[in-house]
Amino acid sequence: MTRFTVILAGAIAFATQPCMPEGTLDPKDETGDTSQTEDTQGMGPCESGFCDLIVTDAIVQCGESITGDPSSLELTGSAAGTISIHHHRVDMGCCPELVVTAMQDLRNDRIEVSYDLYDDMCDCICELDVLYTLSDLYSGSFELTALGDSTTVEVP
Repeated sequence: MTRFTVILAGAIAFATQPCMPEGTLDPKDETGDTSQTEDTQGMGPCESGFCDLIVTDAIVQCGESITGDPSSLELTGSAAGTISIHHHRVDMGCCPELVVTAMQDLRNDRIEVSYDLYDDMCDCICELDVLYTLSDLYSGSFELTALGDSTTVEVP
C-alpha cells in the first residue's frame, strides 16, 4: 500500500467517525478561549457558537392582502426555545416546493434563515407567504434575517 493510500484511508476513517464535543462553547467569550463549558440549557453542542436549528411546520401559501411593507417578518408565537415566523410577501408564484434552513450565530446574536423555492408547476400567480417554526434555539434577543428582511426576536 502506498503512503498516499494509507493517508487517504486514515482521512476517510477519521471523517466517518462521529465528532460530538462534550458541552457547548461559551459563545460570548471575549478572550478567544474555545474551551468547552457546561451546556446549561440542555440543547446540545453548537460548534464554534453556530447552531443548526430545527425547522418544522414549514409551508408556503398564497398570502392574504396586508398593508405595509411589501415583505415583512412577523413573530406569530413562541414557547421555550421555539419561535414561529410568518414571512409575508416573500416572492411571486403559486405552489412551489419549499425548503427552509436556519442557523443561530451565538457570537453575533443573529439567526439566519434561508428559503429554497423550486418546482412551481401550477398555473396561477400570487404573493407567497412562508410560515415555519424554529426550535432548539438558545434564549435571548436575536436579529432574525431572512431574504434581506430582518426583525428582532426574543427567544424565551
